[in-house]
Amino acid sequence: MKLNKNGVVALGSLMAAAGSGLAAAAGPDFSAITSGVDWTTVVTGILAVAALASAVYVAVRGAKMLLGMIKSA
Repeated sequence: MKLNKNGVVALGSLMAAAGSGLAAAAGPDFSAITSGVDWTTVVTGILAVAALASAVYVAVRGAKMLLGMIKSA
């Protein structure tokens, strides 16, 4: 399908008009699903995993620095 310049402009304006209508519509309401989740345990779990990952990173970085000091001495 070939579009000339006027067709592209018309298609673009049609898509913009359709998009603005969708943006004004309200999104789905998930409050019935998410109200049953205890978010404090979820956040605690995520922070625990992040702390564990950072502890491993610090340990590996410290070991590399220590081995570097031993090799240079």
